[in-house]
Amino acid sequence: MTQTSLISLTTFFGLMVGMTADISFAGYYELAKYIPTGVRTDKSPVYPKNMELCKAYEANLNSFSEVKEPFACERPINQKFADFSKPKWKEIDPKHHLELLLEIERIKYRSYTRPYPFDGVGYRKGIQENVRLGLIRLKLAELDIVPSPESATHMPDGIPEKVLRIERGDPKCDPSDDKWRRSPPVREYFIVNDDLTKVEEFRAAAKTWDVFLYKGKVYFDAFYNTYGVDSVSGIDGPGRNHRYEVYVTEPYRKGTARICRYLYFGENELKE
Repeated sequence: MTQTSLISLTTFFGLMVGMTADISFAGYYELAKYIPTGVRTDKSPVYPKNMELCKAYEANLNSFSEVKEPFACERPINQKFADFSKPKWKEIDPKHHLELLLEIERIKYRSYTRPYPFDGVGYRKGIQENVRLGLIRLKLAELDIVPSPESATHMPDGIPEKVLRIERGDPKCDPSDDKWRRSPPVREYFIVNDDLTKVEEFRAAAKTWDVFLYKGKVYFDAFYNTYGVDSVSGIDGPGRNHRYEVYVTEPYRKGTARICRYLYFGENELKE
């Protein structure tokens, strides 16, 4: 074999090794057969009811080939999927809505049993300091998230609500940083009136929700980090290998109901 041939083969195998290494580090999401709602002993597949949405969103998650980290900070929408979109959020200055933020803390406080009364003075000081440090950010959008009370199919009532989104903590989220995978950004949603003086909490199962629209209907998604805890009786195999998951939910009453679940497979995850 000539020296030129040896060089060509070396170059070829070097490229193959580089490609293989690159592929091994690229993660992807897979639609799970189960959507856990508690301890489950029956391990037969339970496929999502809205398969059209779930498969379309799976394709969206996996369309970002350049992204090699789980979407801990947010789940982007690829523009090539025309049925998906993001709400048009309007940023508002939290300094002008301190009373609203205080009322929100009061509402949250009442939802828990506490042995001591609500400390309005202390909460106000904390809110002012967090606003000053940029650790509280407010956004507003009109979204139809309250279902009709007459509807049994969770469909919205056709009347958009003013939805306030509160983002808390450091705005510089990095999905490659293990800190953010353990504690993703906190987001809360509230329904407010036109002049932002009255508020009603919109509850969900987690504080990491983001919002998107599919064919004009509002859905929420969230990033979960199980970190070795198999909380669903191992219904997807060992379970502890799936460190990262994404859920999609739809509005239901004053909260959300899970409809799609995705398992992330990357360099530290094993596929059963």
